[in-house]
This record gives sequence, C-alpha cells and structure tokens, in this order.
Amino acid sequence: MMLLRLDETHEVGVIEMGMNQRREIFELTAMTEPDVALWLNVGTAHIGELGSIEAIAEAKAEILEAAPPHAVLVVNRDDRRVMEHARAHAKERLRTFGRSPDSDVRLVDRRTDGGRAGDSELPSSMGSRS
Repeated sequence: MMLLRLDETHEVGVIEMGMNQRREIFELTAMTEPDVALWLNVGTAHIGELGSIEAIAEAKAEILEAAPPHAVLVVNRDDRRVMEHARAHAKERLRTFGRSPDSDVRLVDRRTDGGRAGDSELPSSMGSRS
C-alpha cells in the first residue's frame, strides 16, 4: 500500500480508495485522515459486489462520512447521486466541480489533440485556469 511508504519528506499524497464491499471506503478514509476528500462519480464498476447503483452510491458516500471535520469535500455536481449524498454533509466545506453553471469550478470548454493532449477552461471564484 502506497500510504505506508509516505514519510515526513512527502508534502502531499494522493490516495485512490478502491472498494469491493461496504465500509471499505469509510475505513480507508478514517485511516488516511485526508485534508481534501474527492468523490468523482457513481458508476457500475462494483455492481457485482454491491448489487445496485444505489448501494454503490451509499458505499462511495462513506468518504464524506469519514472525512475529518477540517477536510474540504470536493464532489461532482453533475452526478445526481453524488449530490444527493453530498447535500447531507456540512455545506460550508463542500466544493463542487462539473459543467453545471452552479459548480464552484466549472468546465466550460474542452479540446483534445487526437487523444494525445487536452486543454480545458475551468473558471472559478479564483479566476479562470487553462
């Protein structure tokens, strides 16, 4: 596990949390104590283990439940299931991204170069970034 190789020389670690059953994301989040918790989407990759898309959403929502009180919660505003769970958590620490005009960071334009490279415009309250 990458997490066990981090030491005081590392300033930042990006940890992907996978799961095959309920409570795994909760336990991994509690163990890592993230400053930022990011939830991208709800897909069907774990449908065989969990049985339904709703059960997958509930399992993935564990990252919001287990994140420490100081953590910023970053979620995909365009995913209805993500937002249903995110609204139940502290709104002052919730940040959103997506194509929706209501997103804190919004994808307004995306261009690709034959699949090799891409360029995106992401306006936010901090100004535009490309």
